[in-house]
Amino acid sequence: MKNLLLILLLIAFVQQPVSSELQRLADTERAFSRTSVEKGVRASFMEFFAEDGINFTPHPGNAQQYFRSHPPQTATQPFTLKWEPAFADVSQAGDLGYTTGPVIITDNANQRPPRYSYYFSVWKKQSDNNWKVLVDLGTSTPEPAAKQNVFVGATPGTWRSKQAVDVKKERRQLLDVESELSAATQKGNVSEALSKFLADETRMHRDETLPLVGQKAIAAYVTKQNWTSLSYEPIDAGVSQSADLGYTYGKYSLTKKDVAKVEQGYIVRVWKRNTAGTWKLVADIANALPEE
Repeated sequence: MKNLLLILLLIAFVQQPVSSELQRLADTERAFSRTSVEKGVRASFMEFFAEDGINFTPHPGNAQQYFRSHPPQTATQPFTLKWEPAFADVSQAGDLGYTTGPVIITDNANQRPPRYSYYFSVWKKQSDNNWKVLVDLGTSTPEPAAKQNVFVGATPGTWRSKQAVDVKKERRQLLDVESELSAATQKGNVSEALSKFLADETRMHRDETLPLVGQKAIAAYVTKQNWTSLSYEPIDAGVSQSADLGYTYGKYSLTKKDVAKVEQGYIVRVWKRNTAGTWKLVADIANALPEE
């Protein structure tokens, strides 16, 4: 009896309760995926992206304008996108969040083997109280990611502002942190400089790589890839009304040891305040621009 009670207590401790808003965001993501399968990519993206939502093709641009400029698909969809949220988080104010998870890309036209990727989306609550995608960037993976049968949310944050939040001021402060990070990662030891800004369970997504989770995995990857300098120029940023969650996206330049060509591309980052109120990087998603 005592052993059974201990097991139940352990289960209750390990399984963090998912807030209603976090669950609602995950359910919206699942509805987005179902719509993509049933109606196609164009229709689903136009339904679930915000009017000011950004996607990368490969440069950042307004997603609604992009899909409106392309006519609806009348014949069978050439490919099908299907995905599932595996991890997500929302701000304490319930106005900003992100989701990420594995994607299966099925070729309907040529019956080629499926391709795999990992999506990453920043979501914002709209005036009608519905969640819409604000920024979206995906990375390819060499194989399907491990299947996750249960949706997992981030551990709830405990930091709360002790005064009224000035969102514009908080946004400027977040961009200052980005400037500090960019300056630090241009001085040589990228792995060491980056580690000072990372949360314990930071996610890093890169093309043809399964998601890297945690400081140890990220440090090993950066060292193996021989990164020598990483600079970053934010294009835009936003912070939640509770000032505990924020995002940026922008252009990066990356140099590697013994590689003459500088890699350039775009990064989407999500930041979260820790218990001390310090901004820490919780997600870093990048795609290199194709070679001209």
